Amino acid sequence: MVYNLQVEGDESYVANGIVVHNCSQIPIVPIAARLGIPEPDMGNAEQWLRAQPESVQREMLGKGVYEGYKAGKWKLSDLTTTYEDSVYGTMRRPPTLEMLEAIHA
Repeated sequence: MVYNLQVEGDESYVANGIVVHNCSQIPIVPIAARLGIPEPDMGNAEQWLRAQPESVQREMLGKGVYEGYKAGKWKLSDLTTTYEDSVYGTMRRPPTLEMLEAIHA
């Protein structure tokens, strides 16, 4: 079993006497632009996902989210939530299946 713990602040905590930290995604496009690096062509995520075999879609989304997505209960754009991080600013993370079901009930 894998746990993803979240805590307020910098998301560091102590587990078995070891200080651990959850990693966060940092957008590369604004950083690249400031460094004069051309913006990468990332394409459209929904087109990419639809082009993948069902097994990849299920693995990427998880069983419950995949089934709701395929049934039209939610769109790919619903599969991310926004929050403000005190260090990195505006960040995104996936909602839980329970959150999706509550929002789209």
